[in-house]
Amino acid sequence: MKKLSEQIRSRWPGSKCPVDVDEKDISEWAELAEELEKLQEQSLPDKGKKALEVAGELAAEPVQEWTPEQVREDQVKQMRNRSGRVKSTSPVVALLYELCRDHLPVGILSEKINALEAAGTAEYHFTNGWLANFVRDCADRLQWME
Repeated sequence: MKKLSEQIRSRWPGSKCPVDVDEKDISEWAELAEELEKLQEQSLPDKGKKALEVAGELAAEPVQEWTPEQVREDQVKQMRNRSGRVKSTSPVVALLYELCRDHLPVGILSEKINALEAAGTAEYHFTNGWLANFVRDCADRLQWME
């Protein structure tokens, strides 16, 4: 256990560790490393031994300080992972998604939805009859698809 504690302290001399590490953390890491070493010594298949070796190496690697650019890049990557797994069966969602992705700023769509909600009316008046009929036809087609 002392070996790992000394190794960690030597990697971050003068307590300039990028994260706060207290004695409890160091002893927990040391216990984990000892458990990994014990498991490695047991007669495991080669693949299991290799996995434990890799896990031991990863556990012993120092935490690196990230630059603001690296932090931002990681946040973007996490957002993509969270946001990239959205599915919908609604044709309205699909249409609005493609419009916002390719043609319509989301702020404009949001303003228009807010204005419709604030109006609180069930009847709307349009000045361009041809456009209104076309849009009504599109809405009917989308409702039929749902």
